[in-house]
Amino acid sequence: MTQLMIRRALPVFIASMLVSVPATAGAVTSSNSNHGSDNLTLVLQPRRPMLASPFVSVFRAMQRRHPTGSQECVSRSCKRREWIKHHPRPPYPSGEDEASWYAPGGTMACGGEYAASDMGVANKTLPCGTQLNVCYKSAASSPRHCVRVEVMDRGPYVAGRVFDLQQAPKERLGFPGLGKIHWAVTSWPSDHSKQ
Repeated sequence: MTQLMIRRALPVFIASMLVSVPATAGAVTSSNSNHGSDNLTLVLQPRRPMLASPFVSVFRAMQRRHPTGSQECVSRSCKRREWIKHHPRPPYPSGEDEASWYAPGGTMACGGEYAASDMGVANKTLPCGTQLNVCYKSAASSPRHCVRVEVMDRGPYVAGRVFDLQQAPKERLGFPGLGKIHWAVTSWPSDHSKQ
């Protein structure tokens, strides 16, 4: 007897969990059939939509769009990507050009006195304070020597020459005084407006 009651009540219980019965007249109706038994008719309606969780709300907020159609940046990583896209780093040029050297003494165009121990180089176009990696090979079979130098002066003012090495990098490279060097910019100065 108990099992029979459970079997009859279980479908009604499941239906009440899945749908909501409206509390209006006619929601539950009783009709007499030809056999004289009462049949209950449930008027079903869809459940109310569940409220969005906080995570869904945050996700939808991140997906909001401007009137122009561009996606709005909310997270810190997205803002950083946008900043890098609109502020690209300048490229690091490199090349192989003719160079010479000049003796110490006098005031440099970028400021300061030219001392014999300075690891500097003179160039007409690169900003003052630019760091370069300069390499020299005396022969095809000889090893290549490289030093780190900084643009400290302006020059050379001789046609065909691009760099003027100072005395200290010239001696470390074994540079004869006139020849080709391979150079590559490694970092720009913090104040890129320096000339």
